[in-house]
Amino acid sequence: MLAVVAVLLLALGVAEVAYLASGPDVPEAVAPTAERPVQASELTVRSVVDQAAKAADSIISATADGYDAEVDAAAALMTEPFAATFRETKEQVQAEFVAQGTTVVAEVSYQGVVRATPTEVTALLFLTQTTQKGNPPQVTPVQYRVTVTMVDTPDGWLVSDLQAL
Repeated sequence: MLAVVAVLLLALGVAEVAYLASGPDVPEAVAPTAERPVQASELTVRSVVDQAAKAADSIISATADGYDAEVDAAAALMTEPFAATFRETKEQVQAEFVAQGTTVVAEVSYQGVVRATPTEVTALLFLTQTTQKGNPPQVTPVQYRVTVTMVDTPDGWLVSDLQAL
């Protein structure tokens, strides 16, 4: 009798290991819809939207004195294709930006999510960009909105797009 119970327990143990090794039944990811644009956990969404706001500040803000280092730091927060486009754009405006002693500061006043999946989050940011340039310095504040698309990569969440609205 004891041998039968031992064999039964061993068979149950093997069956449980096989079941656990096969992994849980996970439903396929559902694409965001108009009715349900957020298909990711609230914790993920909040964290990634916060990262998007910090990245946007780094991408938009710049100073004439630290221009090259700031471009490098901002590009490190982006996917390779987006970073290449960003660097190209920054190179086109660098001479005038530095010659005028320009300083651009971006301040995010509100942030939220537009849509989200477990691998991509699009955040909506309301911000004020203050530009100071020239001698005597002229200060120009502008309020606008941007969307920042973040993608989950092996290197963490990176910016793959930023669009002014």
